[in-house]
Formats: sequence, structure tokens, C-alpha cells
Amino acid sequence: MANSWRIAAAGWIITVLGWYLSPIISLLLNKILSNIGFDASRKLRELEIHTIAEMKQVLRDIEEQRMQRKARKERSAVSTLDLLAKDVKSALYQGEDTLDLIDYYQIEKNIIGDGDSEPRCSSWLNWLFQCLSKAIRACVTCCKGSWLGRFLCTTRSALQFLALRLYPTVRCIQATLHRSAVLLPVSRVPAVSFMRRLHCWYKSILTWSTNVIEIACLYRDWSYDVIVGITYYQVDGIAVDSFMPTIARWHLRKRIEELENVVTDARKCPLLKQQSSSGWNDIGKMNRRSITSSTTRKVFGRDRERRMIQSMLREEPDDHAPGTSSSKCYSVICIHGIAGSGKTTLAQYVCDHENENREKYFNPIMLIHVSETFRVNDILHDTLEAITEDRHSDISGCKGLQAKLVDKLSGKRFLLVLDDLWVNDENHQDLEEILSPFNVGKRGSRILVTARNKEAALGANNLISISDLDEEQYFSMFMHYALDSTIFDDRKYIPIGRKIAKKLHRSPIAAVTVAGQLWRNPDISFWETAAKLDLLNKTKGALWWSYQQLDVDVRRCFEYCNIFPRRYELERDTLVHMWIAQGFVKTINAREQEDVEDVGQDYFHDLHSCAFLQLKRKTSSDIDSGEYFTVHDLLHDLAESVAGSDCVRINRGVIGKIPKYVRHLCIESYNEEAFPEQILELRNLSTLIMCYSVKKISQDDFKCVLMRLKKLRVVQLDVQWLGRIPACIGELRHLRYLGISTPPPCNMTLPTEVTKLYHLQVLSVPPNTLLHCSSEEKMSNLINLRHMLTWYGLNFPNIGRLTSLQSLYHFYVKNEKGYEIQQLEHLNNLRGKLFIESLENVRSKEEALQARLADKVHLTELTLQWGGIDEISRRKQSAIEEIRKVFFSPVTPVNVSEWRTRHQRCPPELQEEVLEALHPPSQITSLCIRNYDGQRYPRWLSGEQDTRDLNSTDISHLQYLMFWDCNGSSIPPKIGKFFVHIFRLTVTGCSWTSLPDNLDHLESLKELNIQECPNIESLPQLPRFLKTLVLSQCNRSLTDSCRTKGHPNWQKIRHITEKIIS
Repeated sequence: MANSWRIAAAGWIITVLGWYLSPIISLLLNKILSNIGFDASRKLRELEIHTIAEMKQVLRDIEEQRMQRKARKERSAVSTLDLLAKDVKSALYQGEDTLDLIDYYQIEKNIIGDGDSEPRCSSWLNWLFQCLSKAIRACVTCCKGSWLGRFLCTTRSALQFLALRLYPTVRCIQATLHRSAVLLPVSRVPAVSFMRRLHCWYKSILTWSTNVIEIACLYRDWSYDVIVGITYYQVDGIAVDSFMPTIARWHLRKRIEELENVVTDARKCPLLKQQSSSGWNDIGKMNRRSITSSTTRKVFGRDRERRMIQSMLREEPDDHAPGTSSSKCYSVICIHGIAGSGKTTLAQYVCDHENENREKYFNPIMLIHVSETFRVNDILHDTLEAITEDRHSDISGCKGLQAKLVDKLSGKRFLLVLDDLWVNDENHQDLEEILSPFNVGKRGSRILVTARNKEAALGANNLISISDLDEEQYFSMFMHYALDSTIFDDRKYIPIGRKIAKKLHRSPIAAVTVAGQLWRNPDISFWETAAKLDLLNKTKGALWWSYQQLDVDVRRCFEYCNIFPRRYELERDTLVHMWIAQGFVKTINAREQEDVEDVGQDYFHDLHSCAFLQLKRKTSSDIDSGEYFTVHDLLHDLAESVAGSDCVRINRGVIGKIPKYVRHLCIESYNEEAFPEQILELRNLSTLIMCYSVKKISQDDFKCVLMRLKKLRVVQLDVQWLGRIPACIGELRHLRYLGISTPPPCNMTLPTEVTKLYHLQVLSVPPNTLLHCSSEEKMSNLINLRHMLTWYGLNFPNIGRLTSLQSLYHFYVKNEKGYEIQQLEHLNNLRGKLFIESLENVRSKEEALQARLADKVHLTELTLQWGGIDEISRRKQSAIEEIRKVFFSPVTPVNVSEWRTRHQRCPPELQEEVLEALHPPSQITSLCIRNYDGQRYPRWLSGEQDTRDLNSTDISHLQYLMFWDCNGSSIPPKIGKFFVHIFRLTVTGCSWTSLPDNLDHLESLKELNIQECPNIESLPQLPRFLKTLVLSQCNRSLTDSCRTKGHPNWQKIRHITEKIIS
């Protein structure tokens, strides 16, 4: 009876389980069979080439209709289009993330391979297997010896086998079930036939069935032909997904279909079916010309106002006027007018003329942008930077900054320009703190304010309402930007241009942006169409129209600028790198040699030529370092309007709820309490940067960012005392731009997990940060790395594999494998600066030739150095001792052979061969040779290279030439006559007995610096246009003779304007 009862119970259990499992199994089989014919590779290609492109076009159409509906004040239609745009943008981001992640896994597979991947199991699946195993073990113990016990024992073994075999695909299951950003890598190889797929499926099923049967047969009582999975096959380049990947492929298919449905539904919207009222879009596309140079910026019609303001700046009361001790040393002048009327341009125009004034009536002159949401410390930092060229970031307190300003301004007649000043009930105290240090200046100092209304005039003595430009002056300005440097007959453009200019109602910003688009689209029919548009009658409408003329990808780049604060000083390269990291910059397939960096620079130039990005210069800096760009306030409003909730800035801590689907976030004020609650929940965040924030992000919050915000592509954060980057950074599979700043001095360690950031393109740390890597040998896995923006470099082997690398400030040559100078051979994309150190470790001329420096055509600055930092310090100390001997004892020439013997690290003959082989590229503008002990200088420096050598190129573009600690010979090099552009020549710590005798041929030479050269006693004939001569710590007889009137050395330098002799 007991056996009968057991059999009946078992039958009942099997029946119930069959009743529950039959529909599930049937559903799964149907899904599997329906997906056998699903070609994931083809669908991914369609997503990349067609669907995403269609989404961008839909967004363009939505923006066009939105612009027209908004002009007609159809609020309901505008709201509908806003919602539609939000859905399409979300779908676009999802599609790009999907492709991006698949690319990541393909790179990972190419680098690591299948065999190196470690099986992973998620916590929930591991817990499930453990529970099942425990339950079955308990049942086996109870039913030991019976057929049910043997069955359960077999089942337990099968589950253990499954657990081991399913580990590699667990990530896929977790991703598809929870719809996370992680997808199984799907091969993008050519599609295969259905029969081929079926054949591979059959082989895989057979293999798995055999394995399961072998385990089951160990117990001799049961044999199951169970299909538990299908392995991954790739035979002859044909990829077939497994059973579990098939589930992932089903979810991938579903996701792609959802994206396609978004586009289809958007196209069905009645608002998009209506055609544009004009065909200007198509005309603009067909006739748009490429931009190679932008129109020269000029100021029109403001000379009268400029002269009037300059006269007011010098009016009484001045420094001679009597006054009480409590009266201020400055008076205020205010320029007020509506946005876009030219207030900032006029103020800048005044500053430019004051800077050009030889009398230097005002010194210093400071132009500071304030804006509506200013912070006291930021304004004080900006003011210090304008005076001293140093932002003084080490001073964080308001009192300290004020004290520093008082010290710099005391007794000086200054001109302070506060641009775009806003005054309200909340910021009166802040304005008082800003202005308090300025009362220590000389009487007659002035503050010039630009504001939108009179209330922000700070009690100005003079109020200037900026007037509209004269009609003809306005038209001249408009045509200057519309037809500048064109070869067209302007007679047919002038009457049409006049019609367009009249529509713009003399708005300067509208004139510049609209004219910029007309300049890019010179077809006369485009001009005629624009002249008929009513949209141009308002300034905002004109800006909208100009924005619509931009390409879709360029628009996305402009919208991204909205993440930065108003009038933020944007650096060209940094902004382009962020655009590339976000995937906004696209290369054209037909031009395979086109570099994404060059395309990004073209995008930037497009925006600059149309005044969407306006060039500014810091008057206290030189041209290169002082160049930055800003976005006009009205254009910033436009970017904010089109970006919607994609971009968010946190001004004074987290205020209100941040939109859940925000993609780009800028923290201007870090709030440690609110950060975890709101910001860490933004799972779709793609950009996280910090601007102007006084308080730095804590290490704990930084770690949480890396752990939870998995979709980040751009990270630029200021972190408190970060010595080691958390290992969880390796999970940011989309990350392309990583910029971390921490208080100096800092030694920062990169964990091994950084080497898994296969998409990483930019790694940026402050100049005073020393980087170390826990796993140097794996750093070469970062095959997409383009820029290592760290002055000291990151020393790791086999850097030559990073063929995409463009920025490498330092390269250290070592006598170790992977550190040879030959590593530079294929790094032909390097551009900008390159410092090659420890050249004494180059063992032969052949090795130096393999570096192929001449092929690095994008390099502009090159330093070649023998010896490292320690060697430089030692040699410098030795040079100082030699100089002391010269100054404090009778003049005795330094023995060159003894000097060379003391400092020799490798044979001089080898150094000569190495330097000869390291021929710089032709476009080099700056060259420095350091610690060279060879007795002979290379032929390419004197212009004597063999003209029969097809690979030889001259370096005639050179502007800066420097020799530091070159002590191998007393005879200086002969500088070739083709160096017609050399602007500055520097000789420091060299053992030469004279300067090159042909310097008078260098007609562009303006600066000559000679320092710590004890053997030079006379000067050659110098160029007549030389303006600056510096003689420092040289032979006493040389310095004395240069001061002695009538001496030959004095005669040779008498024409030089600025002479510094010490």
C-alpha cells in the first residue's frame, strides 16, 4: 500500500508540474523558434545607419514645426511637440547607448579573448541555485534508497552542471530581464543562412545532450534527453548565439523594435505632416559651403560712444580733487540697454582702446562678467586673475581674497568693468563685499557697469543708454558678416541684403548670426527665401532661424553648451573632446582618412563663424593661452530652450526635483547632504561636471558616482584629497572623458580596473599631479585613448600600441622592453607638445631612426633631452658652481673636455648620431635641445641635409629655438638661413665661447636670452629688428662691456629697445 501511495503521489506531482510548465515551455519554444531567423547583426546595422539617422531627422522636423508654432503662439501644439521631442531624444540616447555597449564588448573580446573571461554569477541566481541544492539535498536524505531519491540526486547534479555552464551568460540574463544598459555582445559579422544556423543549433544541442546524459547515467536509473542550452559557435566567421543569448537577442529585438516604433509614431503625428512654409532648409543643405576661415570681427558705429565714455573716464573728480576721508576713490559710469544691443561690445571696445594707450592712464584694467547668479568668491578670483595672470585658487576665503586685492590695487588708478550686472534685494550684501577692496586705489579710478536696466547702475554719476546703430552703419555691419571675403558679385546681393537687414530691427546679435548663415549659404535663392520670412522680424525668431540652419549634429553640440554657466569661458579643445565623448561628432564614411578630432574642430568653427560661440581674449595673457569662447546670453537662452530637461545646472545647491531623465548635469554649488538623495538617482546621466564650485566633492560621493551612474561618458570633478581612484570605475563602460582635479601636491594611483575602460579617450589631471598605475602592463589595452593631459605623463610599457594617441606631453626612454624609443614609430597622430626624456638610453642611430619623428606632422613643440630630472638638477648645481668661480675669481675659461668628462652619460659620438636621426617634423614651431654633449650639431639644424634624401624636410616654420646645458663643444651650431621665422632664441647653461655668427640673418628675431653661459665674452652682429636682450649670470667681462659706452659689445646692442643685464 505504501508503494502504491508513493506512486500515486508522484504521478499527481508530475501532473501538476506538467500543467504549470507546459504553457511556459510552449511559450519559450515559440519564442526560440521565432528568433532563430532574427538577424541581430543586420538589425544593429540598420539601427546605426538608418534608425538613428531617421531619429535625428525627426528631431529636426520637430524643431522646425515648434519654431513656427511658437511664433504663431499655438501653445497646445508647442506642448505636444515638446513631448514628442522628449520621446524621440530618449529613444536616440537608448539607441546610441546600445550600439556603444556592443562596441565595448567587441573591443573587450578582441583584447582579452574568450579564454580569459572569468565566469560571473549574479547574487540572485547564485542564491537560487543554493536554495534548490539545499532543498534537493534534504529530499535526498529523506528518500534515501528510493527511486525518488535517485531522481532527486540526478537532478541536483544536473543543476550543478547547469550552474557552471551558465555562468558566462548570466550577465546577459540579468540585463535583459531588468532592462539595464548591459546587453550581450552580438556579433556584427555578415548575416548567415537559416540552414547554416539550424546546423549549428543541431550540433550544439547534441553536445549538450550528451553531457547531460553522461551525468544522468552515472546513477544508472534515469536517462534524460534534456535541452539545457546551446553553446556559442563561430565557425569560418559565422556567429550564432546560444540559447540564453537567444533570450537576450529577443529582448534586443524588442528594444530595437521599440525604437523603430518611436520613429514611426512620431512620423504619424499630424503636426509633422504639414510641410514647412518655405524651402529654405533644402536650399541651405544643397549650397552650403565648407568653412575654412571666419569673418573678421569688427565694431561698427560705436566710435562716438567710445570717445564719449573715454572722456567721462577722465573727468573730475580726479586724484587732485579734494575729498573727505570717507569718500570713495572711484566713480561709476553705467551703460544700460536691452539684451543683445551691444553693451558688452562697447565696453570691450573701450577697454581695447585704453589698453592701447601708451600713457597707461588706467593700470590695471579689469573686465569681469558678473551675470545674474554670481558668487562673490568667483568674482574676486576673476579680478585677481585679470591683474596678476594668476587665479590664486589656493585662497578660498572671501577675506583672504579681499586682502590680496587690496595689496594689488593699493595706490593704483584702476578701471574695473562689471559686465552684465544684476542688482536685486538678495545680492546687495554680496555687491558690497565685491566692491570693498576697490576703495584703496588712486583717486580718479573708475568702474564701468553694463546692465539691462538703470537699477543696476550702482549710483552711477553718468548713465548712458545705448542707442541703435545708424541704419547705414547697421547695414554695413550686416553685409560685412554676410559677404566678407567672398568672390561673388555683390551687386545682386545688396538689395536683398538690405531687405533682410530691415527685418532685424538693428539688433547686433541678430545681424551677426543671420549674416553668418547667409555667408555659409551664398546661393541667391537662399537669400531671397530668407528675405520673405516673417520669423526674422523678431530677434529671438532670427536666432531660432539661424539655429535651424545648422546641421543636426552641430545643433546637438550647441545644445550641449547649455550645461555650462552663462558666459563661461569655454576652451576649444576641451569642448570638442566632450562633444566627441558624447558621440555628437560623426565622420563621413566616404572619407576614411577623416579624423574625428578634425570634424569636431569643423563643428566648432561652424558655431564660431555664425557667432554662436564668440571669441574672447584675456588681456593679461598671451594670444595662445588667453583665447577662450563664450555664448551670448540670448543664445544661451536659445540653447536652454532647445535642450529642455536634457541639461541641468545646480547653482546654489539642489533646489527642487531634478528631472529623472536628465542627461547632462553641471554642479556649480556642491551640496553634500542633497547629493546622495537626488543626483545619485539619475541613472541616465551621461555628463557630470563641476564648474566654479568652491566645495569639492567628497571621496565617498565620488565613489558612489562611479558605482551607480553607469551611463556616464564625461566626468569632470573636483575631489577632496584623492590618492587612489576607486576600483569601481572599471564598470563605467561608456566612459570616454575622465578629468579629476584634487588639491596639490598629489600622487594619484589608477587601479587596475582603469584598464577596462576600453572607450576612454581623454584622461586629464592637473599639471602638478603625479599619476601611477597599479597595472602598467595592461594600460596599453586602452586602444582608444587619444589624450593623456598630464604634464608628467603616465609611464607604462608598449605605449606604441595606442595608435590613436594625440596628446603625450612626456615620453621616457628606458633600457627596458616596451619603453624603447621605437614605441613612437606608429604614433603619427601625436600633436601639440612632445617632451622626449632620457635619450641616453637610445642604443644606436638605427633605434632613433625607427622613432620616425619627421612623420609626426601634427607636432608643434618638441624637446629632446638627455638625462632625467635628477640629472638636470645635478648639472644645474654644477653650472652654478662654475658661474660662481667666474664671478668671484679671475676670468678663467671653462675646460670643455673636463666638463664633458664630468657629465658624460653616454659617448658623445652616439649622442651626435641620435640627434641627427631625430629629425623634427616640418611643421614644428618650437624646438628645445637639453643636456646635449655631442661635439657636432645635426645637419638639419644648419640646413646642410642631403637634398637627395627624399625623406629630408626642412623645419623653416620654427619660431622658438632653445639650447639648455649643451656642453659638448665650445663651438656653437650654425643656424640655417631658412629659419626666417625664428622669433626667440634662448641659450642657457651652455659651454659655448660665442654665439652663432650668422644671427644677423634672422630678420624675425625679436628676443635673445643668454643665461648662465660663463665662456661667452663677445657678441656677434645682431639683427637690427631685435627688441629684447637678456644677459643673466654670464661672464663678468661680457656684462661689463655691454654697459661700457663705446665698447664693441655696447655698439652691437645700442639699437635694442629693452636690455636686461644682470
